[in-house]
Amino acid sequence: MKKLIAFLLILAVSTASFSQTTTPSPEKVDYLKKSKSQKTAAWLLAGGGVVTAIIAASSYTIVDFGSDIFEGTNKTSTAAVFFTIGGVAALSSIPLFIASGRNKRKGMSLSFKNETAPQIQKNSFVYRAIPSLTIKMSL
Repeated sequence: MKKLIAFLLILAVSTASFSQTTTPSPEKVDYLKKSKSQKTAAWLLAGGGVVTAIIAASSYTIVDFGSDIFEGTNKTSTAAVFFTIGGVAALSSIPLFIASGRNKRKGMSLSFKNETAPQIQKNSFVYRAIPSLTIKMSL
């Protein structure tokens, strides 16, 4: 019974204790938001480019060299243009993926800043700045 009372007392004290702030600095939030939007744009470019290139490749037909030589050239050149546009879009997503990763690393990096923490001084709480090392880890 004594152990249970001691455990409940420690639990009550620990839930009421003060801790560091959980909100990251505005710079870190900006980097993480920028990283997310760049990654979304990169996925859209990559997906759209691949889909465009596949549709263009599937609609590509071999030109019939029958009576009219220029009969299928319009469709063939249009498919080639769309295939090129799709390939360029898919390849242009690579720099966005790289920039997204770089911004995410900047946003999640270590930083030194002064955290305010309560301290007891003359029977009252006083908030003092304490140098601290902050890191954000995703679970």
